[in-house]
Amino acid sequence: MKHLCLSILIFCLAISINAEKIGALKEIGKPNAIYIDNGQVYVVDDATVHIYALEGFKYIKKFGAKGEGPKEFKVQPLLTVYPDSLLANSMGKLASYSRKGDFKWSKKIPFNYNYFALPMVSIGEYFVGMLVKGRGSMSDQFFKERKAVTIFDKNFKEVKEIYKGIVQLPPPPIGAGRNNVKINVDAVDDCFDYQVYDNKLFIGDTVKGFYFSVFDNSGNHLYDIDIDEPKLEITRSYQDAYMKRKQAAKTWEQEKLRFEFVFRKYYPAYFSFQISDGKIYVSTFKEKNGKFEVVVMDTKGKEIKRSFAHPIAPFDRISEIGQFKNEYAIYKDKLYYIVDNEDIEMWELHAENI
Repeated sequence: MKHLCLSILIFCLAISINAEKIGALKEIGKPNAIYIDNGQVYVVDDATVHIYALEGFKYIKKFGAKGEGPKEFKVQPLLTVYPDSLLANSMGKLASYSRKGDFKWSKKIPFNYNYFALPMVSIGEYFVGMLVKGRGSMSDQFFKERKAVTIFDKNFKEVKEIYKGIVQLPPPPIGAGRNNVKINVDAVDDCFDYQVYDNKLFIGDTVKGFYFSVFDNSGNHLYDIDIDEPKLEITRSYQDAYMKRKQAAKTWEQEKLRFEFVFRKYYPAYFSFQISDGKIYVSTFKEKNGKFEVVVMDTKGKEIKRSFAHPIAPFDRISEIGQFKNEYAIYKDKLYYIVDNEDIEMWELHAENI
């Protein structure tokens, strides 16, 4: 199962003079993801979730372990935090916990759902997930999938499709397919993501630009956010940094024979977004002094402010299987992230003001 697990999501970052150290994560061995809501911090450590109180940064408890039991996860769970509960999506399973980490229920997903792409979430009386609706081939310019955001009932029966999108796939394994065919790999992925907030589903899709589509808790379309943002050309320094990271990988000698990493002319409109405290925080590729721009909007798309506060380079967000990571969390106008303090050999939680 090791090859299916997400790689370590948090990288050793240069500590900014504007960064605030929140506290040491003494209980964490290998952080995979971080979530913050209502004053509580949830850190995913392989198949275990650790809970901290943000105020005073006190350890509360942990839940989850490696395994296949009702309170266990085969691989790291992806969390969705709700006002009164947590939903943990792991391979083949959905599990519900209280915000304090107390087990409520567990359900097996009765079909092969690729939760690595996007987790299955709950909204109203339904579940929402993303299904493959068509796969590209190695002869395509880029290896992509057509996917549909889909509404399911509580028994996981498909109710209706509400949105279709194109998702860039990670390169196939080195030994897969015809070795004499060199495959083009899009070096800068578009963002295709969804989040539940205020009993609504927000779908972000940069194939359409600086774009979001919003649905109610029954999957009915409410409105779109479509902002005319100027395009930004991909810089040589970004390309060099991306390739430097690729060439440092142990698999580079094989990858350079198998794949052609192609850079488009323009960046996507953004590489990530989160919704918190009635605001959409959109991280773009604009960079200043080593940090990336965060555009803050209300949930209807009206701009509130912009700042350069995202400390993690977009190309450092891709795991070994090509999926985005939850390596940062936004709460009350602060961006929280985890730093590997090599001097003391301990993970630390830091924050940047937005």
